[in-house]
Amino acid sequence: MARETEDWPDAPGGSEGYFRMKDVDDKGATVRILSQALRYSLGWKDKKPVRYAEGEIPPKEAKWDINKFSGDEQRPAFACALAVWSYAKDRVQVWEITQPTIYRQLRDLAGKARWGKLTEYDIEVAKQKVGDKIEYKVTPVPHEPLAESAAREWKMLNATWAGLDALLTGGDPFEGSAAASAQFATKATSSADDSAVEDRFAGDDADIPF
Repeated sequence: MARETEDWPDAPGGSEGYFRMKDVDDKGATVRILSQALRYSLGWKDKKPVRYAEGEIPPKEAKWDINKFSGDEQRPAFACALAVWSYAKDRVQVWEITQPTIYRQLRDLAGKARWGKLTEYDIEVAKQKVGDKIEYKVTPVPHEPLAESAAREWKMLNATWAGLDALLTGGDPFEGSAAASAQFATKATSSADDSAVEDRFAGDDADIPF
């Protein structure tokens, strides 16, 4: 059963650098995906996110935080991160996806020839409370080129930032440089078949604030 979770401390770089589903209001939000997805496992320990590269195994002795709603340990489960252009904030943000329904809808869009690459059109994201559950909807917007100002900002940032891989070391993607961030490079691991991805999500669509 999906419920809003407690508000966790801001991620590295502060909340302005991160697109969070808990911040999406009833009108929804529109973003443009700018990058490929970084896939990994995400858990919570001492109210802080702990991320592992896909294929790595977390230590068995780790004591994970307890979800105050379900009473379950918040052990690492599948997540992915994307760089997106936020039209509301007029800037590049990092979107960490922990909800299987959102991932599934994006994956389905990417597999449709009519829509093609997710980076070629805007995405409208909405959420709605239905009883004590939260339902998520992803809607593609007809193809249009990314605005020149947004494309220019992304090109400049992409050449200088540490990148999404910095998340795996507790770093800040918005700091450092692409050259200096080689130490953050994701270890080469065999990616799981997409058909098995949903099995590695948490047990529900709980909106984990980022």
